[in-house]
Amino acid sequence: MYGPEIIVRSLSRARIADQYGNTWQYHPQSDRHSKIACWAILFDLLVRCPLLRRHVEEGTVGFGINHTMTDFSSDRQKDLDLVISIPRSEQGKGEKITFTDLATQFEVSLTEEEQTALGGLPKLRRQPVGDVLLALEAKAAMGAHVRAGPRLYDELTSAWQCINGSAPQAIAVGFGMVNASAEFVSPKMNKFNVSERAPTIGYEAQPNGVSRILGRFRSLRVRGHVSERGYDAVGVLTVIARNDGSPVEIAPSPPALPPGDSLHYERMILRIAGLYDGRFSAR
Repeated sequence: MYGPEIIVRSLSRARIADQYGNTWQYHPQSDRHSKIACWAILFDLLVRCPLLRRHVEEGTVGFGINHTMTDFSSDRQKDLDLVISIPRSEQGKGEKITFTDLATQFEVSLTEEEQTALGGLPKLRRQPVGDVLLALEAKAAMGAHVRAGPRLYDELTSAWQCINGSAPQAIAVGFGMVNASAEFVSPKMNKFNVSERAPTIGYEAQPNGVSRILGRFRSLRVRGHVSERGYDAVGVLTVIARNDGSPVEIAPSPPALPPGDSLHYERMILRIAGLYDGRFSAR
């Protein structure tokens, strides 16, 4: 799987400027981490799912970003990070941006091998969203895990509710990035130029912090059939990120999940690919 290494390599680059003259790798008011994670997940899915590649090649699917979905049972709306859909009839009027273009736009860092793999994929284009086939919501818990847990759970729960309520047949995917670092330089705690004085460092009791967040992910509802309610696939990537300019790394196991865990990144990708084959093979 390419995704985990792409995510940590890309997030290692400090690209988010604030009003105090700092440039951060992660900032809670930026969606850069979510965009990079969604791009990496879709990249792995395109590599692993021949049926999706065929649909892309035939031009029968496109992607959408920050697409608003409505839970018609409650009339609540939510913007989903990434969707794959059957384009609406005005397909020709859609944007010409491709999945490959997004790699440049999101400043995704790719190795030569990954560039070659990307070059071998058919062109997936951004198109007006029609019937949604797959919807992905990505969240991160980078610091203050005790406070972050309830918010994370609520936001991820509202996401699957909107996906199920809007398009029951769509594959609902929830993804989380969890920071296992015991130290974290939070932008909220450092509202000054950190080059002029030492930054304030937040401390997290690890591995308890990671365990708390993983517990929240394990409590998310997962469905076994489209007639039920919940996510179809949930995955977690555990990283080491101090947010001080040092490289972001994939955490060792433990505290990271072992390969056989139901929340492991690879299990998530394989489950999505299998579900896509099963639900949409007749298209």
